[in-house]
Amino acid sequence: MMDYVLTFLVDGLSLPGLVLIALPFAFFDWLSLGRRKFLFYTLACFIFMSLPVTGKALLWPLEIGVLYSELPDGKASAEIQAIAVVSNGTETDRQIGAEAIAPTSYFRFLKAASLARQSGLPLLVSGTARNGDGQTTDIHYFQTAAQQQFQDVEIKYQGGARSTTDHVSHLVKMSGEVGASKILLLTIGHHALRSRALFRAQKITSDPVVVGVRHAAFLPTDLLPSFEGFYFWKLALKEYVGLMKYWLDGALSISDLK
Repeated sequence: MMDYVLTFLVDGLSLPGLVLIALPFAFFDWLSLGRRKFLFYTLACFIFMSLPVTGKALLWPLEIGVLYSELPDGKASAEIQAIAVVSNGTETDRQIGAEAIAPTSYFRFLKAASLARQSGLPLLVSGTARNGDGQTTDIHYFQTAAQQQFQDVEIKYQGGARSTTDHVSHLVKMSGEVGASKILLLTIGHHALRSRALFRAQKITSDPVVVGVRHAAFLPTDLLPSFEGFYFWKLALKEYVGLMKYWLDGALSISDLK
């Protein structure tokens, strides 16, 4: 349990993380000073956010699009003009310094390339900058895989993205190069709404395809407390804060979210 907390909740500041931090202080405040309100409200937040169903309710409006497994015959619809995919970059082992492509990115690329082949469409790939230094190494892994397995697919690459807006800018540029105004974007569930809105702001229609699972899918066990509830809250709040920031920066409008 502690490994789960350290892995998923301490990765950057989050509201669930703050609640967990506040809980021992609230308990100490009650023991030393006899004040109950702080402890009561902290415990109430703790229990409420620990219920996965509450976090899933926040994720539900974000996880638009269809699942990859739901695509008919494993092909894109006739009006789609290109397949697009975003890389999460590489991962480095701290002990030995070895670097490799993030597994989620690699498998997402393979699915996108397979879909592009089946549909006879070009594939657009945006890579992530490494450590913010403007360099990119993930593109090399994709090019190697493409040379081995997808030589018959037209693939365009651009690396060095540091944010979602960078990825969208890269993919919009490559869409123009292949003459595509409607693309099919392979992404993870909770990024789907944000990605589609940013593409719409650039006058590109994107149909999100979710690779993996829908976190918002309801299960009977979601009514029971679990640390997964905190994780879902963290994912959802990060997306809503991101959408608010893009709106304040003028990167998208409310109409782009509809």
